[in-house]
Amino acid sequence: VTVTGLAIGTQYTFTAFEYNMDIFDNYNYLITGYPSLSRYTLAAAPTVQVTGLTSSALTPSGATLNWTSGNGSYDFVTLRASTSNTNLPVDGTVYTASSTYGSGSSIGGIPYSYVVYYSSLTSVAVTGLSAATDYVANACTYNGLSGAQNFYTTSYPTEGFTTLAAHPTGNCNSLYATD
Repeated sequence: VTVTGLAIGTQYTFTAFEYNMDIFDNYNYLITGYPSLSRYTLAAAPTVQVTGLTSSALTPSGATLNWTSGNGSYDFVTLRASTSNTNLPVDGTVYTASSTYGSGSSIGGIPYSYVVYYSSLTSVAVTGLSAATDYVANACTYNGLSGAQNFYTTSYPTEGFTTLAAHPTGNCNSLYATD
């Protein structure tokens, strides 16, 4: 069954009832144990993408990502330990973000992209990264919450960076000089 004319970003509940009809057109409905399903229609689609995704404040275990929002109500940022990141969110899906790398929802295949930001600011300081490792972030704008998310995934920006090498752990115990 196709239902049309629904309002955007609205939750609807669908219920199916089983019934029997006798030869006199009398209906007998089963009104217990019926299946019910609730779903949201997607929010209005944004039309202007996030821009200016940059990385800064690199350390052996962290980085800060900054961007300029598009015209969606919220922004969505993923990070992947790789030299590419084409893993994108799926409309109508609820994700969990964490600025600790690897703790947010995963997207795509191994190595996964992890959701590091999912809200309305324009910066996130990511921790839990590995030293001297390549990472690529991508970002997009979206509208809607609670299953009505409509992500704008066309022409999304990416930003690659390499975390700094780990700090030395030992001390220099000798010095050689020559003339």
